Amino acid sequence: MLRSKFSAYINSEWASLLVFPFWPLIGFLIAIRNFSFKSSKYVILAFFVLYGFTVIYLKSDLYTTYLGFKQFVSEFGTISFKKLNDLYREDDIDILQKIIVFIVSLFTKDVRILFSVYALIFGFLYIKGINLVYPFYKLNKNPNAWLMLFLLILVIPITALGNFRFFSAVWIFFIGAFNVVYYKDYKYLAIVFLSVLMHFGLSAASVLLLIYLAVGNRNNIYIPLVIVSFIIPSFAGDIINHLGTYLGGGFENRTSSYLNEDYVDQIRNVDFSWFLTFRNYLMDYYIYIMYIVSFYFWSKVENKGVQNLFSFSLLLLAFTNFVIDVPSLGIRYRGIFQLFAFTFLFFAMLYKYISVKKLNVLAAISLIPLIFHFIITLRVASENINVCLLLPTPFPFMGDPISVWSLFDY
Repeated sequence: MLRSKFSAYINSEWASLLVFPFWPLIGFLIAIRNFSFKSSKYVILAFFVLYGFTVIYLKSDLYTTYLGFKQFVSEFGTISFKKLNDLYREDDIDILQKIIVFIVSLFTKDVRILFSVYALIFGFLYIKGINLVYPFYKLNKNPNAWLMLFLLILVIPITALGNFRFFSAVWIFFIGAFNVVYYKDYKYLAIVFLSVLMHFGLSAASVLLLIYLAVGNRNNIYIPLVIVSFIIPSFAGDIINHLGTYLGGGFENRTSSYLNEDYVDQIRNVDFSWFLTFRNYLMDYYIYIMYIVSFYFWSKVENKGVQNLFSFSLLLLAFTNFVIDVPSLGIRYRGIFQLFAFTFLFFAMLYKYISVKKLNVLAAISLIPLIFHFIITLRVASENINVCLLLPTPFPFMGDPISVWSLFDY
């Protein structure tokens, strides 16, 4: 009796809201369990903001943001809104982040507030993106689709906050492009182009979407293109450089900075941990296997939106392979491709296995990359997660910053 009452309370709409003020982590976990409730989404977003406020930044990639904010405040923190155009330079295409930093700097010099605002924006986009597909799962809950949804959630989580500008732009693009591709709702093209104002790198993805809309679901073109991209990858650098030169202005400056030989050498000399590289390959090859199977077994899925997702993701895959050796661009576009790939696989599993409650072999295989990806994501995030975030109130707002990983790193 007591157990059933407790279960009913945990599954209630207001449980996460009531628990969160006293123990944010527990409230967050309850909110994930009850994601379908609107109140749960608010709790998840509040926890993301708290993560941004408490994040460990002095020994992470966020430290660069911290230094940039200090410099920004010293240069622009006292100017008025009338002089906002002073922030603009000729090569500034992606200006949204600078505007966000400027507005925050008018009210505070505390970088924790900036990270909180970043987490608020990133978290909102993240939840919005996941919520595009989650309602479909509610209508047909099966374990095969659930695994694909979980993989989708892991591709670009909130712990990617250190690269706020690009990954926020990716979620903006995903929200816009999904509606354009799946629903053919062209007013969302405005959202797609908005992503370019957050990060210049999404301009190529926006062009790819326009190409897809012009060409349509021509898999007889996309599949050979994908095959060629595996045989002769990484030739797109010169094309991107020439295109930037042709467009001129900010486009030329940004493309030349991406392809600058010194920058290329600097990025290639970065020593990535073996488990990060292995995680990416594991995810990629699982997708490749599933796509081969998709072509033979799921081609009869009659849902037009699913067919659209498959074709557009093929075009993304080909482009990703062609730019894989372009510093920063290649590995970042891998994430964009994975978002659309797992979205397609989610729908494929959903419609192929309607009313199926058993786990099929293909979905079961995904447990290997899923578990490995989840563990590595936690391992990397543990260097930025503050121990105080995991404790009851008021500890998240007090105490010295101590990362979770430091507790195990002797």
